Amino acid sequence: MKNKALTVLSVDLNSYKTHPPLLVISASAEMAHGGYLRAYLVPYVYITPPIDGIWDFDFVGEYPDNGVRTDVITIAIAEPFLWKDYPRGVRGIRIHGSLNKLTRLISQKSEVLFSVDGGDLPRGI
Repeated sequence: MKNKALTVLSVDLNSYKTHPPLLVISASAEMAHGGYLRAYLVPYVYITPPIDGIWDFDFVGEYPDNGVRTDVITIAIAEPFLWKDYPRGVRGIRIHGSLNKLTRLISQKSEVLFSVDGGDLPRGI
């Protein structure tokens, strides 16, 4: 069973100047219950790209099908979303929870140059 996070706490962006370019999106949020199996970001589907260049995602937690979960607010860290070859017009990311949303813009500080040894790349790439 999937539930949207209650409150998004943080959003971090890292833009890698690889070929193709890579944007790594990380986020944390408060979940309404404990016992989730995994937390991840779900991108909105657009027919045309957003005019403001801010792309939206939901922060979602997945719970066991047997319904076992605790009634305690828990902090979850989403699996990093690896967006390969993201569109040029992307200016930022907005992550939605049930009670709030948090927006981060891609800045010069978030850009990482590709290193020859791959040391600057996140794991799994």
